[in-house]
Amino acid sequence: MKAIQITAPSEMKVVDIEKPVLEPGEVLVKIKYVGFCGSDLNTFLGRNPMVKLPVIPGHEVGAVIEAVGKDVPDSLKPGMSVTVNPYTNCGKCASCRNGRVNACEHNETLGVQRNGAMCEYIALPWSKIIPAHRIPPRDCALIEPMSVGFHAVSRAQVTDIDIVMVIGCGMIGMGAIVRSALRGATVIAVDLDDEKLELAKRIGAHHTINSMTENVHECLTKITEGLGPDVVIEAVGSPATYVMAVNEVGFTGRVVCIGYAKSEVSFQTKYFVQKESPDFNKIKKLIEVMTGILQDKLYIEQLNEAISLSEKTEIGKYAPFFSLPNIKGEKITRSSEDFKKKNLLINFWASWGDSISNHQSNTELKEIYQKYKKNKHIAMLGISLDMDKQEWQDAIKRDTLNWEQVCDFGGLNSEVAKQYAIKQVPSNILLSADGKILAKNLKGEQLKKKIEEVVTAAEEKEKQDNKKKK
Repeated sequence: MKAIQITAPSEMKVVDIEKPVLEPGEVLVKIKYVGFCGSDLNTFLGRNPMVKLPVIPGHEVGAVIEAVGKDVPDSLKPGMSVTVNPYTNCGKCASCRNGRVNACEHNETLGVQRNGAMCEYIALPWSKIIPAHRIPPRDCALIEPMSVGFHAVSRAQVTDIDIVMVIGCGMIGMGAIVRSALRGATVIAVDLDDEKLELAKRIGAHHTINSMTENVHECLTKITEGLGPDVVIEAVGSPATYVMAVNEVGFTGRVVCIGYAKSEVSFQTKYFVQKESPDFNKIKKLIEVMTGILQDKLYIEQLNEAISLSEKTEIGKYAPFFSLPNIKGEKITRSSEDFKKKNLLINFWASWGDSISNHQSNTELKEIYQKYKKNKHIAMLGISLDMDKQEWQDAIKRDTLNWEQVCDFGGLNSEVAKQYAIKQVPSNILLSADGKILAKNLKGEQLKKKIEEVVTAAEEKEKQDNKKKK
């Protein structure tokens, strides 16, 4: 029988192979349709690190049962439309023992580690045959990629109160869009292709973003009112989209990665901590019940220190004192002349920080500065965690950070970073006129709204005080 075989990167040919011979417990299916998956394309291009060449590609199958072997259930009969489960499971690894056979350590996927379905016939164990009554074989070929998208939605525990961003509107992404919409979620589809985005809208997406022509972050800020999506499903498999998923998901949100990147991915690991904010009260209780040698571990000491610092900078507490040099070498404190009797927005930043986050933060801060630079009730201060003076100065000039800037060049190990429990940049803290912490790490519309509330309250208080004097 004929088969399509990838022999080497960018080399593919039609070959003659033997028709499978049925073994007991197997089903022989005649292939009618096979989807050409992104993984097949990457195999052909030499970008699939998991493939074993030469290989017959194809795992998205629409087929008809040709024959059944011994010990096959009577429910599987010749002539039935079917699709197949293209994955194996060993039954022995940790994943299999935990009931997660889809994550089998020793899985061999059709078209990747073993020959796939771009041929005339394949024989598989009956347990890997999925009957599809009244579904034509052409449509059966869509079941596997659609089910991957459905599974991603299930893993993300999507509900009707969630905002879900799906990156990539291929067949798998479309599956995620359909399933999210069916669960009542608000769906945002992201892709480079307007035609795919239009189709995504037709099948359930409420918003679309063309990442080629639109600023994804700005669009998400508008759609989610600055909160970010509750769930991000990455269905592309590129370093850029992996980073986008982690950067854009809301705090305490969920990210599901379906595609695999073809090269290494560098993350801002701060988000793995920041967006899953630790519950220090629970941690304290756990530490308190620990006994013996556990209490003496270095990491417990470090945890206790982190908890102590965090508690000192909780909302409502007085902000720690600092004295830091500005660009002229002058010492700046909370009680410096420019900050007296003013609410103070402190921005912790660094030129070495994530460029996307820095750009976003700087854009917001510059808007706030322009609006309030002459206001007597609010001031701004930038505290840099840079370690190189020239890089710090260059960043101030390049990014036009015209409000007061200070730095002691100690990085994240500087005393002020420890005092304010700063673990990532950019971060911000809003202080009241009397030095109490009013808010922490607000962004977008939340930050602007909070500042407006604080300024309005200060102006109203001033009016009342003036009335009393009269």
